[in-house]
Amino acid sequence: MLRMVASLARASVLAIGLAGCSLYFAGQGSDPAPSPDAKPPTVTDGGQVDGGQAALMPLATDEPGIYEMAVDSTHLYWVEDGQFDHEANVRRMPLGGGAIETLFSTPERMYSLAVSDGFVYAAYTGPNYAGQIYRIPAAGGSATSLTTAFNPTSVSVDGSWVYYTEAVSPGGRILRIPTTGGATEVVASDVDNPWDIVATDGVLFYSEMNRGRIMRVTPGETPVELAGGWIGTNWMAVDSTNVYFSACDVGSCEQPGLFRVARTGGADAEMMVGSSADAKLAVATNTVQWGANVVPIGGGASTPLAAVTPIAVAAVADAYYFADFFTGAIYRAPL
Repeated sequence: MLRMVASLARASVLAIGLAGCSLYFAGQGSDPAPSPDAKPPTVTDGGQVDGGQAALMPLATDEPGIYEMAVDSTHLYWVEDGQFDHEANVRRMPLGGGAIETLFSTPERMYSLAVSDGFVYAAYTGPNYAGQIYRIPAAGGSATSLTTAFNPTSVSVDGSWVYYTEAVSPGGRILRIPTTGGATEVVASDVDNPWDIVATDGVLFYSEMNRGRIMRVTPGETPVELAGGWIGTNWMAVDSTNVYFSACDVGSCEQPGLFRVARTGGADAEMMVGSSADAKLAVATNTVQWGANVVPIGGGASTPLAAVTPIAVAAVADAYYFADFFTGAIYRAPL
């Protein structure tokens, strides 16, 4: 569904946006986007989230700045981006709640992590956007830097490869490196602000924010556009059939939409309008989680999980996880 959109200047600036956790479009200035200024919700001792939503007891509290989550068969993992205290952390706890373990800490910022075969892979960005991709034992142990990178803000693992972005406008790139280290390979170049990536089944899907499109590429081949026509494309989730993504029709992105398109391309379909543009996506059991909302894959009314606006989300077969960015409360909502 092609949309008529206004032309945006493609200034040659770093298109970070993540530093303040608000969407940022090239041409609107070269500074990082400001921090969200919405009033953070509060949680009472009984677990009631203000705003009239049903009570959900948090699994954990006081973990502010959670920017991304991931799961394996036993644990929930998250990365705290370091916005509040300039110390970024990778942490985990059992899926049902319990003791929190710190696996890795570093100054400055971490924005993304992925879990695979007993290791956590995390993208770190330091001063002057000098970054690294770390490999961290999931059960604890010393972290290893696999490679240096310029402003890596998203990471994904597929088989024996770690994929990561260099988030630059207009000449960003997506690269990959073996999970055990070695030579890097360029998977896609000339990507105008690569925002989110998902690697699966030997194929990489990515949102190219500043050109407003969703792309698919098999390493070594030419990227193919799956959907386009937006001012900006944001976060993604992928299952065996579809790519789910949020996108904005206008630069302010006050009313983003949730869409799906087949992994092989075709017409896109709008699933929901109006959640937060900062909210990430997860897929589980015929539904898509967009922040604190759940939407049927085939379409239909959305179901709110709680009166919070999370950024980080994750899903397992029987539950959704999400975290309030400001208060650091982590919730589990059964499917």
